[in-house]
Amino acid sequence: MDFKFPPKILSYFILSCFIFGWGIFCGILTSKNFPFLKKPFLFFLKNYFEGFEKKSKASQVFYIFFHNAVCLFFLIFLGWFFLIPTFFGVYTNGFILGFLFLISFEGGVLGKFLKGILPHGIIEIPVILIGGALGIYFWKNLFTKKIKETFLNITKIYLFFLLPLLFISALIEVLITPLFLL
Repeated sequence: MDFKFPPKILSYFILSCFIFGWGIFCGILTSKNFPFLKKPFLFFLKNYFEGFEKKSKASQVFYIFFHNAVCLFFLIFLGWFFLIPTFFGVYTNGFILGFLFLISFEGGVLGKFLKGILPHGIIEIPVILIGGALGIYFWKNLFTKKIKETFLNITKIYLFFLLPLLFISALIEVLITPLFLL
């Protein structure tokens, strides 16, 4: 269980933050400049989560955790494919957040939106950003002599640091966040 964060991870974390921020910016611009997309986007989200609240709390936690764990896995370990999954995953999370932010702002429910995002997002968003940084680091070391060491270290970070944080985030999202939305 012994792992250490790679030495240059901060620069990759900053790049990951930039990609996420760019996604937020593009999500806001898209929501603002293409208002006809709002209704289909919200319809998609509604259908995607339809019946979700009828599941047991344990099922909801494990569904969210598993979904986020798989997405994070792809974000980190498929970065070898020209960083496309890494950049796309970080960007898309930002884009969705920006898109929904503007819809909430324009609809006068920004406070509710923030109450729905912040309790679990305070953990989940940094996990995504760290995952993006690790994906970049993995790609950077793909063709070096230390690829095996890099892979093992990143795997340990994923399993013993990031996954527990995602599980805590899923617990908060299902058990605590709804209390803020009453």
